Amino acid sequence: MRKSKSKETRPTLSEPLVAIDLGSYSIKAIAARCPNNTTLQILGSEEIIRKNAMRHGQVINTSEVGYAISELLTKLSNRIGSSLMLTSAFTTIGGRSMRMARVPVKRMLGRKQPIRQSLLQDMEKECRDKIDRNFKDKDLTTLAIEPIEFIVDGDLQYEPPIDKQALRIEATYIAFVGGTSILENALGSFARSPITLEQVWVRPVVQAHVLLDDTLRQEGCAIIDFGDQTTTMSIYYNSHFIYSKVVPLGGYNITRDIEQCGISFNDARKIKHQYGYADKQLIKKDMTMLVRSVNDGSKMPLKLSEVADMIIPRLDEITAPLLLDLKQYEEYISNVVITGGGARLQGLISYLRQRTPLKVDFGKHYDWLADDTPEQYEAPEYSTLIGTLAMADDYRQNTTNEKPDPTGFIGLLVRIKKTLTNSQQGVIEFLSDNE
Repeated sequence: MRKSKSKETRPTLSEPLVAIDLGSYSIKAIAARCPNNTTLQILGSEEIIRKNAMRHGQVINTSEVGYAISELLTKLSNRIGSSLMLTSAFTTIGGRSMRMARVPVKRMLGRKQPIRQSLLQDMEKECRDKIDRNFKDKDLTTLAIEPIEFIVDGDLQYEPPIDKQALRIEATYIAFVGGTSILENALGSFARSPITLEQVWVRPVVQAHVLLDDTLRQEGCAIIDFGDQTTTMSIYYNSHFIYSKVVPLGGYNITRDIEQCGISFNDARKIKHQYGYADKQLIKKDMTMLVRSVNDGSKMPLKLSEVADMIIPRLDEITAPLLLDLKQYEEYISNVVITGGGARLQGLISYLRQRTPLKVDFGKHYDWLADDTPEQYEAPEYSTLIGTLAMADDYRQNTTNEKPDPTGFIGLLVRIKKTLTNSQQGVIEFLSDNE
């Protein structure tokens, strides 16, 4: 449920909010307005398939994705009939190499003095430096940092202790860490397009923002994002993340398993979406479908139970490591919410309820949407995009006059653009001392 907003009426900003999702095989964009800072009014959405440019939630061809982003926003602008070209957007990053690290940072102030914002920023920078230094040899970098608790002269608190008098402060941060290419390739794609990237967030943060209400945040909840080529579980407890895991398997692998019975990939995907079951007990009538063989074009029979027999073993492989880790956190959490395009698989809720004592349900983001929003945008595959729009609205309202860049993402994007411009002008910068 949407968090309480200020009752103050704010002017609607002229340019619509635009969110872009760099998926496993496609790129989606959605535009919305948020009049008077209330619910989101969806203006329209577009999608472009780019199978060979994306893999496991990461960009692998920045030039192709950059071109696709430009094309996508042109199409979206035409669809919504905007008198303005859509020139900026917000996005999220993730991927198979993403993990979570817990990092402590301490400061002795020498004498009792107020804690300033500049000190907290310096402590966050130290956290980032620690991560980059410790994971440098593994080609990992910091994707996002969130403070989870502060100890000020022995007093535990969860909010930043701005202006509080103290001799000593300790902060504990959760850092999302991932392959250097996750960030660089995503930013490189935007750098190769004329689009301005306003801000970047990691997907678990966006999903928690839009799917967890105050009760779930306090009681503890696991979010399982069933994507096409990755499945991600993030555990949230006492209003902060405590664990994250990525399995490099998803709905794409289930489709390929169905394909192996001798049909096309597209037919396999349609069958999975329309007739695939994760729980055979929910099949009330074991109907037989006639599907076209890719070998000789003949029609071959395929029962619903046979499709389920292909789906369930792969689903077992996907969820087994997640359920094993989830068991270790049962004392901290009481709920599991599922999201992502793969969450639409029929019987998935029943499948998970048979394998964990925790409450399992769909993640719901429709409370963030205006009443007249088309029903399609309530589907779980839109959770990340809706969450990005919600965070984008907060970001714009809080940075109308000044746009700080605490993550350093935008500074890196500027450097990438500059390097690209120089290379196009025949200027090559050697950044290494090695020959």
